[in-house]
Amino acid sequence: MEGYTHTQRRKVTSCRECHRRKQKCNRGSPCNVCLRRNVVCQYGKSPEAPPIDDSQIRSPSTLASGSSHNPELAFLDQVGYLTISRASSLVFGPDVEVLSASKPIILGSVAFSDWVKMVEELPPKVVCEELVAIFFSEVNWYSQVLDFPFFNDLLKQWSAIHWTTASRIHPEILTFPALLFQVIAVALLFLPTDTLSEGLLNIPDYSASYSLSCSWTSFGSKIANLFLGGSPTIPLIQQSLVKSLWLKSNGMGLPSWSQLGVAIRDAQALGLHLDISAPPCNNAEDAISWAWKSEHHRRLWTTLFAWDSHMAVLLERPRTINMSDCTVRLPTACEMQDDRSSLPTPALATDKPPTFGVRLFSFALSQIVHRMMSAGAHKRSVKQHNIVVQLDNDIVTLCESLHPATRPNNPDTTWDSIDVMVPKHREHAKILASSVLLTLHRDHTEVHEASRRAAMEAAFKSLDAQDELFKLLPPNQQKLYGLSCHAIDAGIYMAYAITGQIIVGYDLFSRAALAIEKAITRLSSMQDRSAFAKNGAMALQASLERLQKSYGLGGWVDQIPGSGESEITNQLFEPGRVEGGRQNSGLVPQLNRFQPENFEDGAMEDVLWQSIFP
Repeated sequence: MEGYTHTQRRKVTSCRECHRRKQKCNRGSPCNVCLRRNVVCQYGKSPEAPPIDDSQIRSPSTLASGSSHNPELAFLDQVGYLTISRASSLVFGPDVEVLSASKPIILGSVAFSDWVKMVEELPPKVVCEELVAIFFSEVNWYSQVLDFPFFNDLLKQWSAIHWTTASRIHPEILTFPALLFQVIAVALLFLPTDTLSEGLLNIPDYSASYSLSCSWTSFGSKIANLFLGGSPTIPLIQQSLVKSLWLKSNGMGLPSWSQLGVAIRDAQALGLHLDISAPPCNNAEDAISWAWKSEHHRRLWTTLFAWDSHMAVLLERPRTINMSDCTVRLPTACEMQDDRSSLPTPALATDKPPTFGVRLFSFALSQIVHRMMSAGAHKRSVKQHNIVVQLDNDIVTLCESLHPATRPNNPDTTWDSIDVMVPKHREHAKILASSVLLTLHRDHTEVHEASRRAAMEAAFKSLDAQDELFKLLPPNQQKLYGLSCHAIDAGIYMAYAITGQIIVGYDLFSRAALAIEKAITRLSSMQDRSAFAKNGAMALQASLERLQKSYGLGGWVDQIPGSGESEITNQLFEPGRVEGGRQNSGLVPQLNRFQPENFEDGAMEDVLWQSIFP
């Protein structure tokens, strides 16, 4: 246009760093790019924003009432920041201080008021500290969903908020109560006897502990929901993951799988599945700090990836993660130290086996699961059985590559008397590998003799490893979901497979009957705390009785000696010649595997579902 001299420029809405680097900014605080690069995220002042002074800042209670008609508060709602004026003694310590007016957090007025009310529901600090310690000692050794040093750092920062002089509360600290609620909720499910928390919380029995655990889970979910639509944080991802663990611990595998999907999507939004290059660092300390933070993020993604694969196999559900989308590097096989002044260094074969080693094994196994499911090798429709054989060999090779102290065959037991966790991790690794092998061969047993033998041996190894692990656990730790679902899966398959065979030797028959009986005993011991285990025990009992009747033995199997030696050791049984054989056994083909919906229905009341999923 003639005479036009004014140059139009778009309003800058991205942060300064993204604007400088010409990156797409999601306008979070911090934004996704700055969070990944671990740099300060700052925004320029908006020319339209009128200046406000300290007199315009109101307390949460004032903000919660009348914000719709107060223009000053309407502006604060538009900006999305509020200031903290009070909170519980757990959050800010005994000397509650009013933070400066320049301390904004990313919540609207009503949401912030709700946040404060829910945070005030946290138990006393001494109870929180004990329950956190219980979570990491009684639960996390098996699930490995959290890294204690980083969690402890957040807990310390959260408890010391009133000492800081930072201009704003970091989103990770702000969302940390959601994770804290979920952690102590899980700890209540595995509470040992004679704890301080039992008395302070007035918990007379497991029923009261379970009820309080449900309540705390609800608070954690509601706090997390306050941040829906915003940029996810590491504590929010971990809250979803720990909630998935809570659901599994209560026998709800399918809801747990759904909750795991939430954690995975948030992690992908944060870019945890991608390999992020290290940012420029001014000194060695910054470089080491970034290396450990990157290690922490990679370990979290490793757990999400492994859980996604193993739950897809066990629950027969689709995978959420596509392996081709992931470029992140493998974490280091080392212990996560409180003193992180040096770079992560892999443990040697002569060193104490790292706790994280089992999680790395689970991750490597889950990669084989991805290959198996992508090729359809676990289904009857696979055209070439050599794919099944190759995957079987890969799993065996992977087991042999474990640390000498945790490998399944010929382990180095030197560390067993030094670290009680080593034999537990060894049996856990056996269970994981056997479960995948059983899934791989199960649908090929009627066509391929090699798969029939491999599947049966995998079922035996799974039940034997579960029995050994169960013996190593105190009563409060025996409610692990894996000890129920893997027992049901292996036991049902074993009963079905043996009933369907034309001729069965006494050794195989007696070994299977004893393994199933032991599984029933284990599940029955958990039935007071787990309806899921109770339903599983009933299913295995029915499978065992049908197996006995198929051979016309009635209750004779109960008297089988543990050694399996007898005058009829070499006797062969032919179920097809006995009345009530396979035709009347009730073990139809679609029931030769664990189907979670058959054991979870009715486990939760509707009112409880509404409190858990607000």
